[in-house]
Amino acid sequence: MLIGKPWYALISPPDLEAMHWVQANTPADATFAVGGEFWLADSVSGYDAGLWLPYAAHRHTLLPPVIYISEGDPGYVMQTAAALAPIYEADGPSALQQALRDAGAGYVYQSNRSPQTWYQHLTDDALFERLYDQGGVRVYRVLP
Repeated sequence: MLIGKPWYALISPPDLEAMHWVQANTPADATFAVGGEFWLADSVSGYDAGLWLPYAAHRHTLLPPVIYISEGDPGYVMQTAAALAPIYEADGPSALQQALRDAGAGYVYQSNRSPQTWYQHLTDDALFERLYDQGGVRVYRVLP
């Protein structure tokens, strides 16, 4: 149950349903790209339900918990930003697919909370397979 204003919640009810689906229908070693933004030059912060995949669905994400920025090794923080920049800045479906492959993500979790410009490239059926689409939450598999 969401208390207060529902738009403040990072995880919506459709996200919870999607996370149950992710846990039941993706490999235990699956790695997901999730939404985030560069809020400092060399650090990325997540701000939607995708950030909670490790906790709610027991799946790995390319974006670590926000605390990594404050407590992580500076080299690791910069390495994470360098891996995510090509994804978040992809200018087309092929560039996005390659960036996801290079970063080691086989899946994308698209929350219904924070639109990302790179999500527009996921509609290319030759490069991405939509596996789940409920309540504005989508899960894609990166095709080989």
